[in-house]
Amino acid sequence: MRLFIAALFPEKTVGELKRLRNLIRSSSDSGSFTPGENLHLTLAFLGECSEEEMKLAVQAVDQLEIDRCPVIISGIGCFSRDDGKLWFAELKRTKELMTLQTALTDNLRKLGIPFDSKKFRPHITLGRRVRGEMKACPVPPVSTLVTGVHLMLSERRDGRMVYTSLFSKEVLQSG
Repeated sequence: MRLFIAALFPEKTVGELKRLRNLIRSSSDSGSFTPGENLHLTLAFLGECSEEEMKLAVQAVDQLEIDRCPVIISGIGCFSRDDGKLWFAELKRTKELMTLQTALTDNLRKLGIPFDSKKFRPHITLGRRVRGEMKACPVPPVSTLVTGVHLMLSERRDGRMVYTSLFSKEVLQSG
């Protein structure tokens, strides 16, 4: 099973992410755009995992101890690829977000769960294989909070990606 661990956001924030996605879509010739229900921030990509690794990943998420995680969407940008551009909402590297991501990867390491160890660049993918003349544009910062951390199953169904939460830990919104 293909797994990743993600942060999810309040519905109002998802609405803003959809607006940004639609701005890119309307200025593009073609592309594959992230459905609203799939908008998330990947904290750790695990890839193909066994049943035992999945159980350990649940433990890694469950052991997280963080009660507030503000996030700031600071703009949109893209990576150029051979098959088009990958457009994303860029996130500021807030202390709380970096603490959450580091705590998670520390838990994964301690439990011996392999994960993609590339440098963490917080972003939310809005579109892949995008072609056209869309250029990055200024976006007023959007402040939000992480509502939960989820162990997600990624699978292709009827030609589209479907993400299913296998386990979640709600982030307490104190203060």
